[in-house]
Amino acid sequence: MNKIAFVGFGELGEQLWEFIQHSYLPAVRIVFDDTLHGQGLVNAYPFEEYEQDRFKDYHFFIGLGYRRLALKAQVLQRLKELGRSLPRYVHPTCHVAHTAQIGAATYLYPMCNIDRKVQLGEGVLLNNSVVVSHSSLISDNCFLAPSVTVCGYVQVGNGVFIGAGSTVSNGVSIGAGSVIGLGSVVTKNLPNGTQAVGNPLRVVHKPIQLK
Repeated sequence: MNKIAFVGFGELGEQLWEFIQHSYLPAVRIVFDDTLHGQGLVNAYPFEEYEQDRFKDYHFFIGLGYRRLALKAQVLQRLKELGRSLPRYVHPTCHVAHTAQIGAATYLYPMCNIDRKVQLGEGVLLNNSVVVSHSSLISDNCFLAPSVTVCGYVQVGNGVFIGAGSTVSNGVSIGAGSVIGLGSVVTKNLPNGTQAVGNPLRVVHKPIQLK
């Protein structure tokens, strides 16, 4: 793998590059200034250029963070439509059970522990020391911050953010697009688009129920 393209290169993109350059050297780094970070990067390309055939043999990493999960989902979908390579990255200090499944463009930071029969969707990012226990599902484009613990049989919908140090109890479902604040303990099911924080958990924004 000697041709690497980044989509997004703020703090998170730089973190990813620090990790993967040790695994994939020698590599050509192509970065994308998405204007959201305003860095004026050298060797930056607008995303439309990545759609050209001259980039078809590049391996793409998506460096968009938790504030841009919706944009990340769009970028991932477009790159899939183009047939681009979307490697996974698992830091060598992680433990991943042989029965776990990891989707494309999913990145595991140092010291993560992924138990048996866990499913990680596409575009998932697990930050340092995340634990996902047996038979749990983390759906596409989720972002789990450092030291999150997900217990067994948990279902997490698409595009969910879970803050640092949070715990999700056994058998709980978290709906798509939800945001869980740092240090929270989730002991009950949450519908799509819920914002909640604390221990005991307090819902700070409940989605509108359409009749």
